[in-house]
Amino acid sequence: MHENNQFSLTAYRILVLLYIPLSLLLAISMLFTVQPICFLFALLTIPLIALPKIINRFFHTKRSYRLRLLYEITLLIWFTGCYVLRLGGRIPGYTLFAHVVLGCFLVLLGLVFPCCVLSNPTHPIHSRLCLVFSALFSVAVNTLTVLAEAAVSPSAGVMDLVLRLLVSILTAAGFTALLPWLNKHRAGAFPIAAVREAVERNRKPRSTVTITSVEPLDRHGLSK
Repeated sequence: MHENNQFSLTAYRILVLLYIPLSLLLAISMLFTVQPICFLFALLTIPLIALPKIINRFFHTKRSYRLRLLYEITLLIWFTGCYVLRLGGRIPGYTLFAHVVLGCFLVLLGLVFPCCVLSNPTHPIHSRLCLVFSALFSVAVNTLTVLAEAAVSPSAGVMDLVLRLLVSILTAAGFTALLPWLNKHRAGAFPIAAVREAVERNRKPRSTVTITSVEPLDRHGLSK
């Protein structure tokens, strides 16, 4: 477990150290090529890279480098690929692929919230409550993303937007259905381990105080 954490920490730091300067270079290059929207998106990438750290400090949550690594990979494929590099116009089907990646990450992120709130430390992350919440969370956030894309890019076709919404829903439903299977196989070891680590580090502690009986104060001579 310690070796896996060390690998995730190293990979996360390398990715961030490369990601930030490359985003700055992209912003500068797009400024000179008269692409103001892409320039703004490239600059916006930098605070998005630091978003998990900001959330941890603001809400006093404990970090999970596995989940952070998955977040940075999702940000690279979805945000940088779609909005900064505009790979959707160069590679057929890239935008749909990016929404699939985003949807899978949102399902994993959606698993963390209900499991952290539940006080029972033995409550499985693949319970029905957690799975339903994660699927709905993924669909909701992905839908908001597609609507934001429609607002930013009015030239996007209606069929393209509908197809993205359909892919988002199918991704959430399909990946959620696969989670119990991934939990039992090595193929899903890393994403499941990322969720488990985040849940274990941020789950609310269960109270160990138990009131067994209430006796009158007169019996102990404590009443006035």
